[in-house]
Amino acid sequence: MNRLTPGSYVFALSLAVLLHVLMLLCMIIASLDWSKPQKPGASGGEIITATMVDLSTIGGGEGSSTPAPDPQSSAESRRQERQRAAEAEIKKAREEAERQRRLAEEELKAARMEEEARKQAALEARQKAEEEARLKAEEEVRRLAAEEARKKAEEEARLKAEEEARRIAAEEARKKAEEEARRKAEEEARRKAEEEARRKAEEEARRIAAEEARKKAEAEALRLKAEEEARKKAEEEARKKAEEEARKKAEAEAKRKAEEEARKKAEEEARKKAEAEAKKKAEEEARKKAEAEAKKKAEAEAKKKAEEEAKKKAEAEAKKKAEAEAKKKAEAEAKKKAEAEAKKKAEAEAKKKAEAEARKKAEAEAKKKVDQDLDDFLNSQFEQGSGSGKSQQSGNSGNSRGSRENSGDRLSYQSKLQGYLSGKITGNTSMNGKTVVLTFKANRNGLVYRIIGCKGDADVCAALQRAITKTCNNKIPPIPASIYQEDGISLSYTFNSR
Repeated sequence: MNRLTPGSYVFALSLAVLLHVLMLLCMIIASLDWSKPQKPGASGGEIITATMVDLSTIGGGEGSSTPAPDPQSSAESRRQERQRAAEAEIKKAREEAERQRRLAEEELKAARMEEEARKQAALEARQKAEEEARLKAEEEVRRLAAEEARKKAEEEARLKAEEEARRIAAEEARKKAEEEARRKAEEEARRKAEEEARRKAEEEARRIAAEEARKKAEAEALRLKAEEEARKKAEEEARKKAEEEARKKAEAEAKRKAEEEARKKAEEEARKKAEAEAKKKAEEEARKKAEAEAKKKAEAEAKKKAEEEAKKKAEAEAKKKAEAEAKKKAEAEAKKKAEAEAKKKAEAEAKKKAEAEARKKAEAEAKKKVDQDLDDFLNSQFEQGSGSGKSQQSGNSGNSRGSRENSGDRLSYQSKLQGYLSGKITGNTSMNGKTVVLTFKANRNGLVYRIIGCKGDADVCAALQRAITKTCNNKIPPIPASIYQEDGISLSYTFNSR
């Protein structure tokens, strides 16, 4: 079924009103009494007299003459004939008007049903598009969150690996002077702060980008919704305005024609019969001309409105097509960009995985080497503090017994030192369980006047040195004579955070 426009409704209403007006005119004309005699002296016309003749008083027969026709009965019959013709015309016009009205109502009903279906389809399509946009936005947010978590985990792993690498580097460089170690520690703290600041800045930039994308999607959805509402409102206002103008125009035309007919009726009563016939003919021609002009004007208006509707429809179709093309192009670009980013991320992940495996392997080898060095150092220190010489141990049982006693004193003093420093040394939980060997010079009362070096975890070494030099003011528990050495004492310490 072809879609009806507001111009079709206006044309149907105008045609129905015009047919009703014509029917009213025909009824008024048919109700006029054209055979009414005029009063004497009116308009200078002469009085027509008629005599009723009873045909029964006149002898009938084959030879009787035919009576003359009565002028008054002839006029009456002509009037009745005109009245019947007018009634037939009125009936025909009424039926045509009723048929046009029914057709207009059916077309209007069909148009309303079609409009409702179109609105429902548009509403469902818009709801579906909004739901898809919402799901897409939620999926994008989840993807960004997962990507953020993954990057954060990778960053933490990278920082941890770098920290471990720096620890190994610090162990190899621990033989340098105390001033050099303090400078390295300050440099490391500054680098950590810069790395943390850079990571936070990257996270903030990614969050801002995600927020801008979400706001842009919401703004686009609101703009489309506002355009749809404005278009519907404009169409409703245009339809109401057209209907109101058609109604006012029809009412004015009917009123004008009614006034014109009343005036003509008053003038007709003052004229002669011949003038009435001539005027009737002129009025019939005028009516036909008015109908032709009204029809022509209505067709012109309908054509103009149809052209405007076609133009609006074409503009809407062009706009819709442009929006669809823009959306398709944006989706293609987004897909291409996503594929490029996915490829780039996959390459970066593969590269990071290879680097992580290489770092892990290097760290394992370095740790193995450090553990071996630490074991060798502890063994050498243990052997150094166990007696005056290896050759004397093998031949002297008294020296062997003294070596065992020194070892017991060393372990006892290390336990005492562990408890003394446990409440003063500070660090993080990642340092728990790590053992270092500190070499220092001190007097018998436990006053440390020089730290020679520290072997083991760099963080534990730094924390142990800070605890002795700053917190304890270079003071530790008195050292037993059995393990005291003036040239340097080496003691092990295991970090344990409480």
